[in-house]
Amino acid sequence: MTPYDYQEKIAEEALSILRDYGLVYLAMEERTGKTLTSIRVAEKSLATNILVITKKKAIEGWENTFNLYNVKDTKFTVINYHGIHKKEGKSYKLKYKPSDYDMVILDESHSYLSAYPKVGTIWKSVAKLCEKKPIIFMSATPSAQGYQVIV
Repeated sequence: MTPYDYQEKIAEEALSILRDYGLVYLAMEERTGKTLTSIRVAEKSLATNILVITKKKAIEGWENTFNLYNVKDTKFTVINYHGIHKKEGKSYKLKYKPSDYDMVILDESHSYLSAYPKVGTIWKSVAKLCEKKPIIFMSATPSAQGYQVIV
């Protein structure tokens, strides 16, 4: 698998934004290669250990892309939003340590990270993992909720 020219161009632009602001949002249409584009951003950033958080059904797609693209020097760990924490007794503990990763990719970020009127457990867990790390947000539907969320 080889990235298309437009994916490389978007990856370069996204990397510039990521370096300036510490985050970037890949709001690309469906089936345009957000996964490979985000992989290219991560590789170009020189991050070595990236945590990808996505929907459970999308994990296989990520793994297929890693295999087809033949990722070499960068380690990616893919988990689903519900797998971030584990239940111990009555409290929830993070299953993954924030210190283990130097970048986080949030695939389908519109799904679990937006909540109205208050944030949920998944959002809180994701926030802990992302603290002080570069973040790539990804979604084909970044405005899935109504206007009341941004007011």
